[in-house]
Amino acid sequence: MGTVVLRRREDGTPRFQAQICLKQDQRAYRESRTFRTWQEASDWLTHREAELARGYCALEPTLADAIESEFSLTYRAIGRTRTQMLRAIQAGPLGPMSCSHVGTKEITAWAEGLRDVRSPATVLGYLWTLEGVFVIGSALGFRLQKGAVRSAIALGRFRGILAPSVKRTRRPSLAELGSLMGYFEPGPSGSRSSLPMQHLIAFAIFSTRRLSEITRLRWEDFEPMCSRVLVRGMKNAGSERGNNVWTVLVPEAVAIIEAQPKEGSVIFPFNARSISTAFRRATNSQGIEDLRFHDMRHDGVSRLFEMGWDIPEVMGVSGHRMWSGVQRYTHLEGQGDKFADWPWLERIGIREIPNGDALREEQARRKRYEGMPSGFNFRRGSRRWT
Repeated sequence: MGTVVLRRREDGTPRFQAQICLKQDQRAYRESRTFRTWQEASDWLTHREAELARGYCALEPTLADAIESEFSLTYRAIGRTRTQMLRAIQAGPLGPMSCSHVGTKEITAWAEGLRDVRSPATVLGYLWTLEGVFVIGSALGFRLQKGAVRSAIALGRFRGILAPSVKRTRRPSLAELGSLMGYFEPGPSGSRSSLPMQHLIAFAIFSTRRLSEITRLRWEDFEPMCSRVLVRGMKNAGSERGNNVWTVLVPEAVAIIEAQPKEGSVIFPFNARSISTAFRRATNSQGIEDLRFHDMRHDGVSRLFEMGWDIPEVMGVSGHRMWSGVQRYTHLEGQGDKFADWPWLERIGIREIPNGDALREEQARRKRYEGMPSGFNFRRGSRRWT
């Protein structure tokens, strides 16, 4: 009735999965749990089989059981956002319901309740996550109603409960950036923050990197002569684990990295939440509305297009694989480099900007183009402070 199966994670760590499968009156009940040792799995299996024999559980599994099976059976890591959504569904009103009883009516009622505390785009994300549970659960043998979630999505869109996410077009102005940089300017009593926020803000713009990626960059992955850096675990729709991408660094970004002290393996050894909190505190203090740290990435990508860069060149910097992803971050405001005469790089100690032609010649000499678009030209982004 029950078995213990040895499974291994991606790093080779052994895990023991206890599996139960019962059939009665053409109904099936499946349940599984994963343990660190074989003895723990065997003990749980014995205890659980005894409970089922005494009728302590209905034969038909619940939606929470189907979700737990997805966690137990997958060999790859589930993303943080999807994990949070799955756990929320488990703990919600749909979790204890039998799989066959979770239909369009029940899903719609749950979405309406969720709409009171979540945005329409977030509710839509929850429903697409639930759709994945139905697809995987049906393949595993759970009696889930095919098409129930899609019908609920169609009904929710018709009633206005659901809506796609609104694309942000916010970019910081030079005046707003000047206010932020001035806010973090060291004063007589010391810096307003223990974090090098001036360098972090500037690097986020010129590198177009996400905040979580900035805090993971390592010295061993930085190649200044090739003007590139390896971004480990770059955000990806499939899986972030193992998605390591070489991205191009414009000369300003190279200079900012080289200005950092080499006190460990990480270039920016800071907590991403602390950086976000400090940035939000600064915007509130300076009266800057609706500006997020992630908008620096928007500004950096748009800047490259305003300077006349081609799509493949911009994708080499941003790390996008498809034009649709780059387009989301493209909000042009004019032509030319808006930071051509920006004084803050020199004020924060970034005086020497590497010469783009020298970097390009060294790159060609070493013939290291993996991860970069062919024919990449640094000349458009190069300048030297005098």
